[in-house]
Amino acid sequence: MRPDLLFDNFNLVTEASDGIPKMREMILQLAVQGKLVPQDPNDEHASELLKRISAEKERLAKEGKIKKSKPLPPVDPDEVPYELPVGWEWVRLGEIQTFINGYAFKSADYQNEGVGIVRIGDISNGQISKHNMKYVSFELADSLDPNLFVQKNDLLIAMSGATTGKLGLNRTDEILILNQRVGKFDTILINKEFLYFYLNTRIKENLRISAGSAIQNLSTKQINNTFTPLPPIKEQERIVEKVDQLMTLCDQMEAEKEKTLKHRVTLNATAIDHLLGARSADEFDKHWHLIANNFDLLYDNPENVQKLRQAILQLAVSGKLIPQDPSDEPSSELLKRIKAEKDRLIKEGKIKKPKSLTPVEPNEVPYELPEGWAWTRLGTVGLINPRNSSDDKSPVSFVPMTLIPSKYGETIITEKRTWGEIKSGYTHFAENDVVLAKITPCFQNGKSAVMKGLENGIGAGTTELHVFRRIGNTIVPEYVLLYLKSPKFIEEGIPKMTGSAGQKRVPKDYFSQNPFPLPPIEEQKRIILKANHLMNLCDQMEAYLENSSSQADTLFNAIAEQVTASSTNSAYVN
Repeated sequence: MRPDLLFDNFNLVTEASDGIPKMREMILQLAVQGKLVPQDPNDEHASELLKRISAEKERLAKEGKIKKSKPLPPVDPDEVPYELPVGWEWVRLGEIQTFINGYAFKSADYQNEGVGIVRIGDISNGQISKHNMKYVSFELADSLDPNLFVQKNDLLIAMSGATTGKLGLNRTDEILILNQRVGKFDTILINKEFLYFYLNTRIKENLRISAGSAIQNLSTKQINNTFTPLPPIKEQERIVEKVDQLMTLCDQMEAEKEKTLKHRVTLNATAIDHLLGARSADEFDKHWHLIANNFDLLYDNPENVQKLRQAILQLAVSGKLIPQDPSDEPSSELLKRIKAEKDRLIKEGKIKKPKSLTPVEPNEVPYELPEGWAWTRLGTVGLINPRNSSDDKSPVSFVPMTLIPSKYGETIITEKRTWGEIKSGYTHFAENDVVLAKITPCFQNGKSAVMKGLENGIGAGTTELHVFRRIGNTIVPEYVLLYLKSPKFIEEGIPKMTGSAGQKRVPKDYFSQNPFPLPPIEEQKRIILKANHLMNLCDQMEAYLENSSSQADTLFNAIAEQVTASSTNSAYVN
């Protein structure tokens, strides 16, 4: 099996999660294992190259240009992670380079111009970045050891901190200077690019090695003792050329994927805008079918479907999801019946008389409602944060915040307790009550639910809940839930939250007094049916995308496994 099988299956690379980054990793792994280009039997063996490197190091030490290095132990066959091709050798890094540690500059030495100094933060994405670089004077630079200077294409490594082991090549045309905790590989007779490829595959291992101390760091000794594969010099050059070619191809893949993604985001945003801008249910259906018929073009990620869900929620409470039926009893009559039922319960002493709320003023109305609907307030059409009573030994339900769903349509999960365990210090609710999380970040995440399947019809939960209880059967609880999860309700509630930054809460007044769009009772039922149908379709879309992504990952990983399992001498990218 050949490594170019990955490139023959380009669609799998782009469809798999992190496919292109995985491709880059695979290229480097193949490169340093001798599986990227064929070996040439005419190449000088790496053992001969190693002799020439040793002779050159002795010459440089004799001339005082480098320090004489201590002998390093040979690489034990049990240490090596894989078998190398004929002509290659495992060697210690200290055998093929001299490692240079940086200079500890003082902050007082920094200035706005002069000679740039390379700090750990200046190593970014495999290169040296000058974006936030500090400088020192030419006079100070001239007084330092010449070995501290970083020439073009020199290879550097971060030696401490959370990014220990990250690498960077000096691609700039400038000569820079090493700062402390940045090291330089002063290589001898080998290709720095090839060494960079191998060390890139070792970053996680370097982090593991460095994690033994309170502050992560690598020592010169650890670096010099690290082993590396050494190919013949000619093969190093061929590998570097091939890697550059394949990385360029990955760049092109990435650019094309980014272009496609931007185009898809634009199309999706336009489609959602058309849905939200629908003036009637018929117009909504037209734009919905356009989305459904072009699903593959608009969506490539389950997370993107969330925007579609948000649009459905907003349209549901705007009267644009289904057509109105002129034979429905208008909401104005429904409001009269709610008031009469509330007055009866107050008179019979079954509920306390709530605080009167003012009618919704025209300047409060966020959008125009269909014929037969009415603007009111939740506190007008139901009870807010009521209390329950029961025998202390009665089994009831307990619902902690963690079990209240954010997604519309998810079933709540309850825990069985006795009323005596939870009656005090918790928020009370009953069957068909609608609860809303009022604390950061649960409110922003849309945590709200209709309480269903409660033991003996009552329960309690965290104090961080607001509760709406309908009066009689005058309102469909699921319609209230649609409203509480709608983007407009949440977005406008966020700035109304009070309290400290870490403990902000939506006040009761926003929950109870915010303008509430009330449809006729029969239309509420039809809206719920339609919303549930559309949300089920969204579930199917997400499942399809998750399954497609999983299949792409599985196929990609299977191909990658076949590639890496190939024999060393037969696996090449042509």
